[in-house]
Amino acid sequence: MKVLVIGGGISGISAAKVLLGLGAQVILVEKEEAPGGLMSKIANCRIGFQRFFSEIAGHEDLKIFVSCHVKKVRSEGNGFNILLSNGERLHVDKVIIAAGALPYKPQPSLFPNSARVMTSLEFDKIIDQKTSEIPPDMKKICFILCVGSREKEFPLCSGVCCSYALRQIKWLFQREEGVSVTVFYNDLRLAGQEFYLQELFRHKGVKFLRTTTRAITPLQNKVRVKYYTA
Repeated sequence: MKVLVIGGGISGISAAKVLLGLGAQVILVEKEEAPGGLMSKIANCRIGFQRFFSEIAGHEDLKIFVSCHVKKVRSEGNGFNILLSNGERLHVDKVIIAAGALPYKPQPSLFPNSARVMTSLEFDKIIDQKTSEIPPDMKKICFILCVGSREKEFPLCSGVCCSYALRQIKWLFQREEGVSVTVFYNDLRLAGQEFYLQELFRHKGVKFLRTTTRAITPLQNKVRVKYYTA
């Protein structure tokens, strides 16, 4: 059996690993220059992914196409004819779509365009171990959780931002102890050791504030956050 896996992130590589273990031939297509997906952009997660990927990277039944995407798919009999953007034509028995996810883009009206207002992935670049040091003017940081969720347009919990923020605070403290941290949230939904982690951070001086409305105003060398407690 020959299977096409679209997407070379952690989901695509996991699918490819299982398929290879079952004796299938796997063709993996990744639009970026190398497999990794979002996991390769998260601070200090690259090594874990690279180790995981190395377990199948040299497999004789695995073929990888990078810097290209699927251009056309046509069903034929019990399989599919595939045209890739690099001109390669394939015939496969099955297709797995593991195209990953897109990071949420906050509304400019709520989160203004400023070098001091950044997304989690942008902040990851700062706290990553390959970065030499934390910028000297970054001594007071606030995390705003539930962005894009727990609101009228999308009332559900994202299920990830609480844990993600705690992880970033942990890496931040490992890089720089003398930072003042405030976390604005709607609800904290933590499991297992994450609950004890946030308790530890409270003892280290991290402020957790349950708020409803926030307004962000960029100033010359800082950002002002106006909020109302629930």
